[in-house]
Amino acid sequence: MKTRIIIGNRWDPHWNLAFEEHLVNAAEEEEAILFLWQNRDTVVIGCNQNPWRECDLSAMNRDGVRLARRMTGGGAVFHDEGNLNFSFIVPKERFDVVRQGSVIAGALSEVGIQVLQTGRNDLTVDGRKFSGNAFLHKRRTSLHHGTILIGADMSRLGGYLQVDPAKLAGKGVASVRARVVNLAELVPGLQVEQVKALVRESFSREYGLPDEVEQADFDALPETVSQLAERNASWEWLYGRTAEFTMSVRVRFPWGGLEIGFLNRNARVEEAKVWTDSLLPELAPVLSGMLSGAPFMAEALAMRVRGSRTGNEELDGILSDIADWLAENPL
Repeated sequence: MKTRIIIGNRWDPHWNLAFEEHLVNAAEEEEAILFLWQNRDTVVIGCNQNPWRECDLSAMNRDGVRLARRMTGGGAVFHDEGNLNFSFIVPKERFDVVRQGSVIAGALSEVGIQVLQTGRNDLTVDGRKFSGNAFLHKRRTSLHHGTILIGADMSRLGGYLQVDPAKLAGKGVASVRARVVNLAELVPGLQVEQVKALVRESFSREYGLPDEVEQADFDALPETVSQLAERNASWEWLYGRTAEFTMSVRVRFPWGGLEIGFLNRNARVEEAKVWTDSLLPELAPVLSGMLSGAPFMAEALAMRVRGSRTGNEELDGILSDIADWLAENPL
């Protein structure tokens, strides 16, 4: 298998996410890519999240913190210079969360940190999270990306995030900071550049040595990457079209939080807008399509969701949870 290691050299989240998307779209068959990158003072939200719910936008504007939206699901995270981001782009048939996670675990074992992969998307040390991961599957390639907290400013980490209290209560903790840990707290003096080198070496041991370690050359990229970066920075991409919804409902499941906004007319759902931090990017558009046009009655909405099948076992299980909740909770 051909391997590539690419080091980002911009701190701009809109460009970094555009370059990552370009790598996903342009990766060759039988090619495994590691992209290491950083953002400066940015809140990154999942593809289906509502920024007004997830972020303190006024505080971000006051402090010059940028907003970015990635193309994967999951929750909001704060990036600063003490955080390292990694992206694995691999052929879809070779996608393996455990194998990819073992690259990070193997890197950190070199400095005495024993990593545990918990659930689907967290890497932890002694029960404290230092890395949240998210995933995307295209026709040929798959993306697995995540964060590594090394020396992030913990006083700012939760300051810009409006985390749903039910999410924290479900994990039995009192604050965002109580759930996470900087690796430099465990290994004093640990630096981002040191972790970069360890991850590169671990990736090479697992997937094979690349011909060279590349520096991302943004000036040599195709025009499509510039267009993606412009899209990523646009109001439409970050905030989307809004509407005055008749009502909204919020609920948290074991697989993530869900908010549905209903715009009703003549006792029917004219439009349903779905926000979620579920790891499945397809959940929001699929559920929105199912609910739109249905009679605005809990039983009718539940029947509409329960009567639909997508062929994706995990997605169908989540939709079944939503149908059960709708049936049991009058609107």
